[in-house]
Amino acid sequence: MSEIKRFNLTDKKENPPFEYILLTGHCYCDYYLYKESEIEEAITQLKAEFSKGFHNARICKKDFRNYDRTWRVEEFFSIDYFTGKLKYEDCPNRGLHIVFYINAGEWLNPRELQE
Repeated sequence: MSEIKRFNLTDKKENPPFEYILLTGHCYCDYYLYKESEIEEAITQLKAEFSKGFHNARICKKDFRNYDRTWRVEEFFSIDYFTGKLKYEDCPNRGLHIVFYINAGEWLNPRELQE
């Protein structure tokens, strides 16, 4: 059995070096991380996850909260279940701390993220 790969992020107040996190929708909370310039790759992967049957996969962007100085996720793109079309979230749901998602799943595209 191989070792689970996780991005090294331990503090919820630490600014992560990525802009987007694609949550796959698997029951294991696996994820892909993308820089701001890689939004097209993230959308392509989102469509691939949807075609595999993971209909609740979504791209989230990082969101800074002033009141507690933490980084959380905010839904950005998903695919509409009925039409299969890419959907921009006008009124995004806000999720948990980014550290929660990092620790809950496996990093599926491990690589260097520094600009």
